[in-house]
Amino acid sequence: MINKTSQFKSLFHSHSTSFWDDCKVEHFSNVSFEGIFQAKMGEIMSNVFVKVKFSYLIILQGDKQLIANIENAIIYLIRDGTNEVGVKILKGITWLELYGDVTELFSVLKKQCIQIDFVLKYKVKKMMAKGTFANVFLAENAKTNEQFAIKCFDKNQISKSPKNLQSLQKELKILRLMRHKQVMTLIETFETVSYVFVVQEYLRGGDLHDYIARVGQLSERKVHSVISQLVSALQFIHSQGVIHRDIKPENIILRSQDNVEDLVISDFGLADFYNLDGNYLYKQCGTPGYAAPEILMGQPYDYKVDVYSLGVVFYTLITGRRPFQGKNTDQIFQLNEKGEINFQNLHLKAEGLNLLKKMLEIRPEHRYSLYMIKSHIWMKKIHIKTHLSLQYINVPESVKSGGSVTPRVLMTKTYNAKQFLKTEQNQSTERRHYKQQGGRYNISIGNFTKLQGIVY
Repeated sequence: MINKTSQFKSLFHSHSTSFWDDCKVEHFSNVSFEGIFQAKMGEIMSNVFVKVKFSYLIILQGDKQLIANIENAIIYLIRDGTNEVGVKILKGITWLELYGDVTELFSVLKKQCIQIDFVLKYKVKKMMAKGTFANVFLAENAKTNEQFAIKCFDKNQISKSPKNLQSLQKELKILRLMRHKQVMTLIETFETVSYVFVVQEYLRGGDLHDYIARVGQLSERKVHSVISQLVSALQFIHSQGVIHRDIKPENIILRSQDNVEDLVISDFGLADFYNLDGNYLYKQCGTPGYAAPEILMGQPYDYKVDVYSLGVVFYTLITGRRPFQGKNTDQIFQLNEKGEINFQNLHLKAEGLNLLKKMLEIRPEHRYSLYMIKSHIWMKKIHIKTHLSLQYINVPESVKSGGSVTPRVLMTKTYNAKQFLKTEQNQSTERRHYKQQGGRYNISIGNFTKLQGIVY
């Protein structure tokens, strides 16, 4: 229980930040919470009806209405003189206290707001990834021992550039919109004197990149399952007006070990809200080898950039390798920009090959939309024998840790796990010296390095 306001300087607002909003919320349907509380503003205490809709807190009393934009406001639990529990909402120099049964209200508010008692709620166990402005830690809830992934941003680093702060604010705004089984979930956010902690669900299965490295190419049936899940997830993301812009196996997480039937899209660090004028915080960004050619060429683009990246994932799954093979990042960039892909000898039925080519169409106006993908015959009905099952290999631990071994391969002219590792190693030996966006990670797995999403 916090009994006094925080003394640190918040990244998200200052003394001049407005609490009350002049906007009108015309429709009160689809609210995430509503209830009756006692509200205290200054020395005045009165009964009010409260509604929460997205980042808006709506206070109703008779025919009077007040609306507060609570996005990134600080919240914490308090007690009044009668020991009744309440929640305090603070933004700038303005505050509001609500008393009553606040348990559910607090649970709703914490998705939109910032808490300040991280060290009381979580125990950090170990670092999982390290980045320029953010590190990712495994942590446990102090009460339940449930595990979570904590993305920790250094406020000193974030404060060095207005763009860094804008990027963090945008990422939080986007994460708060994500409510889909196949999309990473934001649990809550904290701020302390030195850090911002973003708490997300912890998925134990590792990423799709590592899975491909272990098993090599997948059967058409499994590829169909993966693409179906990702199309559904991207449809939801796009329905919120968001373009991900960094779809790749490294950002697709398995909920459980080796189970590609349950995947989650993660890392919205390069995501943005679609803008018809192309006015983005970072216009040219993504990962060379996965980015749509129009992004690399600095041309106008829309939601179809995610379709292209998904097509590269599709190709990688069915072949066990990326479509753009280069000795260094410069070569990969150039090949990706040209968009010339070898579709020969793919273990894919005609309908699937047709869809793959439509997804990897270099001209956006001819590229399939997500709706067209979902309506394609390969997506609707597929009867496949698992004819690739014999191509899977068991990769010994020595390969995973960088050692050498001759794996057992039962078929020729296929790309097995060891070949995939070699491809990864070749593609990661050199990088362009692009400016990195906050929170991008460079994670070494065995003897190869994952490719980073970058800003061009």
